[in-house]
Amino acid sequence: MITKNDLQTIIQQELKPVKEDIKSIKQDVSALKKDTSSLKLNILTLRTDLLSLKSDVSTLKSDVSVLKQDVSTLQTDVSTLKTDVSSVKQGVTTVKTDVSLIKADVRSVKDKLDELYEFSVHGVGEILDWTNEIHMTIVKKKLPERVEHLEKHVGMPPLAN
Repeated sequence: MITKNDLQTIIQQELKPVKEDIKSIKQDVSALKKDTSSLKLNILTLRTDLLSLKSDVSTLKSDVSVLKQDVSTLQTDVSTLKTDVSSVKQGVTTVKTDVSLIKADVRSVKDKLDELYEFSVHGVGEILDWTNEIHMTIVKKKLPERVEHLEKHVGMPPLAN
């Protein structure tokens, strides 16, 4: 028969590997608890980082949207400026053309004034000379008739020729 001591020895021998397994499992569980806690902490840190990144992405999306609108506005402004520059260039060209035409007109007026001045300085004398010649011719032709008319009217004897 098996004695109590023998039974205890058998049980102890049978339980020894179980105890060792339990000890090993306890160590594994303890290590797993540490790993799990570390993983939980890592997950929490990652979640916090992820939330921060989501917030950054959201802010960046908003900023990009505003920038797109700003770029669109700038493109419109540049297009408007190009149109305005083109309009100003056309205006400058028109003004240059008008100034050239005005200069030509002023030169023409000046030339005509110079001609008129030249004519008035030299031409008036010539006209006066010409007018005097005409007047003298008329007087010479009409004078004898007038003198005769006066003589008859006054009653004077005719003058000798």
